[in-house]
Amino acid sequence: MSSVSDLTLRIEHQSGGVSELVVPTPVAIDEELVTLASIRIERSLDKVERCTAVVFRDEWLNVVGRLDRRNDELYVVDADGADIFGGRLDDWQFRGETVEVQIDSWERDPREMEPPPSFSRSDASDASIAADLVDVMPSTITAGTIEETTASLGYSAEHVAPAVMLRRLSRSTAADIQYHPDGTVDYLERRGTDQNETLSPSSGAIIGEPRIRRSVREDTTHVRAVSQSDPTVYEEAEAVSVASDEREVWKVDRINSTNSSRLQARATRLANEVAEAPKYLEVEVQIDPSKLSSNPQIGDTYHLSIPASGIDEEVRLIEVDRTIDDRGDILDRVILSNRKLTVRSRVPYADE
Repeated sequence: MSSVSDLTLRIEHQSGGVSELVVPTPVAIDEELVTLASIRIERSLDKVERCTAVVFRDEWLNVVGRLDRRNDELYVVDADGADIFGGRLDDWQFRGETVEVQIDSWERDPREMEPPPSFSRSDASDASIAADLVDVMPSTITAGTIEETTASLGYSAEHVAPAVMLRRLSRSTAADIQYHPDGTVDYLERRGTDQNETLSPSSGAIIGEPRIRRSVREDTTHVRAVSQSDPTVYEEAEAVSVASDEREVWKVDRINSTNSSRLQARATRLANEVAEAPKYLEVEVQIDPSKLSSNPQIGDTYHLSIPASGIDEEVRLIEVDRTIDDRGDILDRVILSNRKLTVRSRVPYADE
């Protein structure tokens, strides 16, 4: 299995100074706790990413009096000194001799800031809109790679946080968003790469029994994107070519926009996705990264083969829950799907 050790939690205090706490492997805490994780990182295509790091109770108590929960910056650092996660303190929980420190990614800053009274762009590329949204985010956030996926559309919102607007934009264009440990944010045509590898129980990459979360065929022929605020405003797209004498099957998607070009972009993206993968599949599995050529990353695509369940599909990694176990080994529990925008089991942010 892949292995990581010598992790550190670095806290850069708003008041000045830096605290560094050891993230111990579980055997350093108690040799009997063979299932305890030192660190857990939850990454996702469309959720705020989070990290939970375990530190010694005594070390935490030495710094807790200096903590500024709103302004201190927290980073998890690997043995080479590289930041593998960064963001804001969420909370902490005492667990015997240790403390679980919960950290939100930098996306939290532009979600919690005072929202601008209004934001409006017309006949602009999504890359231009994304760059403008990053410009109104707090100074802790800077633009990374901004890619164009749609040449022209309109966008408008009132009293909405920039991070929420960026997520809404990506839902219309099928772009991916990534916040890095240093506070840069990418707006990408897609995260991840095509791995050209097969995940299957026989390869040893899949540990235990896969959980089939969804396996449903949809015969959608048309998609209508409707404005939530004004249902009379809508756009439509055809999901598959159908003869005039065939029964039509419609899917209605409601979004927070009255902009015609944005509604059309959303309808077209949804229709294309359903057409490319009529049978919606979502599978949860535990992976041993050492059996693969590289550690799985959000957005990576694999060939998934589970003969016992009749699954033989190209899938994309949409969530990764990465832990380091008692030996310092990396284990990944991942969710794989052949879709992104029309994933049924995933609930958007409440304010989106």
